[in-house]
Amino acid sequence: MVSVGEVGYGTLTIRDSTPRVPSEIIARLPEFVLESGDIVFGRKGAVDRSSWVRPDQAGWFLGSDGIRLRSPSTVDSRFLAFQLQTMATRSWLLQNATGSTMLSLSQGVLERLPLSIPTLSEQQRISKTLGAMEDKILSNERTITTINKLLENSLSLLLSQSDYSTQPLKNFAEINLATIRPEHGHSIRYIDIASVGVGTIKYPPPIAWADAPSRARRAVTEGDILWSTVRPNRRSHALILSPEENLVASTGLAVISAKGLAWSYLYETLKRPGFTQTLESFAEGSAYPAVRPDRMAEAPIPVVSDVQRAQFERFATRLRTQEFQLQQESKTISALSEALLPQLISGKLSVRVAEKRVADVCSQI
Repeated sequence: MVSVGEVGYGTLTIRDSTPRVPSEIIARLPEFVLESGDIVFGRKGAVDRSSWVRPDQAGWFLGSDGIRLRSPSTVDSRFLAFQLQTMATRSWLLQNATGSTMLSLSQGVLERLPLSIPTLSEQQRISKTLGAMEDKILSNERTITTINKLLENSLSLLLSQSDYSTQPLKNFAEINLATIRPEHGHSIRYIDIASVGVGTIKYPPPIAWADAPSRARRAVTEGDILWSTVRPNRRSHALILSPEENLVASTGLAVISAKGLAWSYLYETLKRPGFTQTLESFAEGSAYPAVRPDRMAEAPIPVVSDVQRAQFERFATRLRTQEFQLQQESKTISALSEALLPQLISGKLSVRVAEKRVADVCSQI
């Protein structure tokens, strides 16, 4: 069943854990079954979120906390979905939704939503241009998911076939190797805990040292691994490749630098459930559990022979580098899409000019 939790800004995220509705219920309530091209909203909360249902997502049952919009034949549904993602439309939804403590969206509000609809052929051209970029980003995400599963399974297989030893992390890594002090006139990119997800990182814009919080102290370099010391059960971690200039991490993040082995092998061992479980057992505090860096250094990791590790490292390094390149490619395409979206929808930019910009950017990736 698709709920408001799956509705994002443009993309509907249906996970493996999303529960299926029994077929007998679906048969009785066909009007709640999603079709390709439907647009889904959440009824409450972030009412400016809406998602277009892709062909591979058809057949799912929409929960009662969602609203389905089905466009007529005179409107390209994907064009409409893109128009709903413009800041102007999202702002209108937030301003016109009802409720004070929690915003609420209704069919009546959606019916009053002002839209600019060009000819169907123009809609389709805009939809094709923006949709191609969105499809490429989704394709990259699927490839990245495959890379992660492949490396996870490869290390598990290697360990199952090896007589490996278990040693403390400190034997193969330095934690918080360097501390950085503020420098007058310099700017930094400050990475806080909120910037790090499960294997992901969002690079913030540069800020002046004078504006940086006192927790901005951890030096970060190529191949470092960031792990949140706070609430380790959330598994907030990221691998740093080709870091942005003057990258500085919060003291709430442990910066783990490999020594005696490659970052590619170390990173895979730290992603294993056993490492997270160890950190949870080391965490102190109930309301705000955190693990000290010196305790993290004691966490055991599996270590195979030098020959086995070297083979795995070559394989893993190549795939992690590919993953990074895909992430950068998606970042570039996403920025271009965000820039073109309002101009195309408003008619300020012709599709022909937009297509040329897309071709120019893609040729440089």
